[in-house]
Amino acid sequence: MTHESTKMARLKGPASVRAVVTCAIVALAVIVIAVVMIKPWAGPVNPPDWTPGLPTMSELPKNLPVPIAAPALPGAKAYGGSYDDEFSGVAVGQDGSVVAAGYTQSSDGDFPQRFSWSNSATMIMAHPDGRAWAQVYGGGGGDKFRAVAAESDGSVIVAGESWSELGDFPQADGGYALVAKINSDGTLAWATRFGSNTDRDGLSDVAVGADGRIVVAGYVDSYNGNLGCVGKGWCGILAEVTAGGDQVWQKTYPNGRSFSAIAMTADGNIVAVGSDESDTCPTTDYYCSSVMMTDPAGNVLWTKILDESGWETLNGISVAPDGSIVAVGAVGSSAIAVKLTADGQVEWSNMFLPDQSGKFDAVAVNSDGGIVAVGQASEYSSNSRGGLVALISPSGELTWSKTFGISGDTEFTCVATSPNQIVVGGNTTSPDGAFANTHGTNNKDAVLMRLTPDGQLS
Repeated sequence: MTHESTKMARLKGPASVRAVVTCAIVALAVIVIAVVMIKPWAGPVNPPDWTPGLPTMSELPKNLPVPIAAPALPGAKAYGGSYDDEFSGVAVGQDGSVVAAGYTQSSDGDFPQRFSWSNSATMIMAHPDGRAWAQVYGGGGGDKFRAVAAESDGSVIVAGESWSELGDFPQADGGYALVAKINSDGTLAWATRFGSNTDRDGLSDVAVGADGRIVVAGYVDSYNGNLGCVGKGWCGILAEVTAGGDQVWQKTYPNGRSFSAIAMTADGNIVAVGSDESDTCPTTDYYCSSVMMTDPAGNVLWTKILDESGWETLNGISVAPDGSIVAVGAVGSSAIAVKLTADGQVEWSNMFLPDQSGKFDAVAVNSDGGIVAVGQASEYSSNSRGGLVALISPSGELTWSKTFGISGDTEFTCVATSPNQIVVGGNTTSPDGAFANTHGTNNKDAVLMRLTPDGQLS
């Protein structure tokens, strides 16, 4: 018998058979255990670490807003809980409805808590008949609305960023730019994410044109090839989406630029304002700002670099009824407003509030050309900063200015106007004055304020 014949004979012996069977049983057991351990993760993953007593996401109805109290005209109200809350965008609908959008980090307080996590996108809507509701959106993993625009049917378009992997928005791994439509009853119509899972992708503003076109603006990390950003520093991004949330076009502008705000002209062109890195500034080593106009497809028509002798930032932009463009921000510690012609020539550039340290964060232009700018200001000798509202004439003179919430830190970050009101949103830690219902001085509350056209609160 050969060596190979002897080997085969030994394998067929009783002991060898038992060994083979034993190995097979062990292998099968290992496979079964692995499958049992892996199976719970094969499908959708339930979020861990729910707060005791709160229902899970699957047990809660989605997008059912709760009634709330909202400020009448004129009036002011703070919303929040035990952590930071803020409104970053406001809008007025054609029927006079007021909407404010932002985020909450509170797991208690005024906003309805659908998630045990904090960091949810928030929105409230106040209707002319006095009805008002509030809702949170997302998945509790770091969702923020940074801007809102009203549509003709009473719905709104919101823009911002989303980090939640589960919840209302399309599932994704990491942080993405977000644009969504919310119906007038608070239900989520659709949501679209785009970008990549970096922590530097987001949308800062949204505009809805007279023809219903939806355009968003924001910023993207310089090494994000998915969005075409390959230049040095940040890249600004513009995109258009359809009424159903599908992307029409998307463009990046890799010049060390990030967009903070946009507006649309009557003929569908887009104007965007933002910050530029120092190596694009003609005369200073500080950041400068730019205003850019594109055609309806995002192709650049002109760019105006605004390069003052200090650290300049332009934060808000609006188009006047005559087609001129107004941008607001700060140069150093001084609030600034700039008016440009439709072809990008500076008509005037003025600094305001010489006795105060201040800045403008947002702007809206009234039907008569009056410029309403909001932000923050404080006396040079004061450690407290109040929310600032100012009316500037079409020719650049300050008509009036008012501060609110001066006993703490208050900042107005967004503004919208209609013929009978000025609507302002932002945040405050001020425990008295206009926002006496705040939740304390250790955290920010979101604030919504409605002024008469001449700036009166009471």
